[in-house]
Amino acid sequence: MFLVTFQIVGLVRMSRWPVIVQTVMVLGNVAIQYATNPHWTDRYPIFGVFAVIIPLVAYLACTLPHWRKMNWALLGRSYRRAEDQAEIFA
Repeated sequence: MFLVTFQIVGLVRMSRWPVIVQTVMVLGNVAIQYATNPHWTDRYPIFGVFAVIIPLVAYLACTLPHWRKMNWALLGRSYRRAEDQAEIFA
């Protein structure tokens, strides 16, 4: 439940960390699965790697276009355009 909350809050507040955490977790799970059972995709290959990689690619396709606007704060901070930041910090 914590991970889901972190994903939601972090992405809404434009943090880069949920994207990195999710990608590492998915790729780590694939690596562990393959290391413990190297033939896990032999019988049903479409339900193997592709069932995990395709959702990850879709997730990254939705989030990576916003990468330059995102920040490195753990839970993020609300996104403000450069004009708004100039008013705040002036």
